[in-house]
Formats: sequence, structure tokens, C-alpha cells
Amino acid sequence: MHEYVQSPVPDEAYENHLNDLRWILETGLDPSQRVIRKPRRKHAPRMPSPTAQLWTVRECATYLRVADSTVIKWFGGRRGVIDVGTEENLRRHKRRYRRLRIPRAEVLRFLKENRIIN
Repeated sequence: MHEYVQSPVPDEAYENHLNDLRWILETGLDPSQRVIRKPRRKHAPRMPSPTAQLWTVRECATYLRVADSTVIKWFGGRRGVIDVGTEENLRRHKRRYRRLRIPRAEVLRFLKENRIIN
């Protein structure tokens, strides 16, 4: 007589098989219909180009390592900064929308004035 010896199943394959069975029991769907989504990767903040003449608020905040709102407070009224946002309209109860373009030279001047760099 022949004896049948069951070959050992690799642990990973066995776990995958159990996961497929659990999937079938939970959803009633075929395991091939399962969609596995990869988690979204957060992109690193973009540093401003050293040759760029005008920086956005976000680029300036990344460079200075502060919040966007801090950059708006610091540079909102400075000479040379371009504000392309909207004005506040009290009649229509619309708040002001700030959108700044900050010259690189102004950022360096700000750092020198506040003795952050020599």
C-alpha cells in the first residue's frame, strides 16, 4: 500500500489562504475582487529654488521653518512684497484673502534685520 504524506505548506502561503477564506466569509466575494490600496505618501515640502525671484507663502514658510500664517504676518506689509489677494468687503461680510509673493531679497533682508544671519 501507498502512504500519502502531505507536503508541508509554507507558513506565508497558509496565512494567505486563511486570509482568503476570512475574506470570503466576511464579504461573500471572490478574493480576486479584493482591492488593496496603498497608503498615500505625504510629499516633502518643496523648498524654493535659489534662483527664483518671488517665493510663495508656503515656500517661504518652508525655508524659514515657520507656519504660513506667521509668514503672512511678518511679510504682509513689507516693502517689495506683492499682495495679489482680495480686500475685505464688510458689506458682504467677506474676509480678506491674502496671497503674497515675496522677493528672495526681502527674505534675506528680513533675516539680516532680525539678526538671524550675518
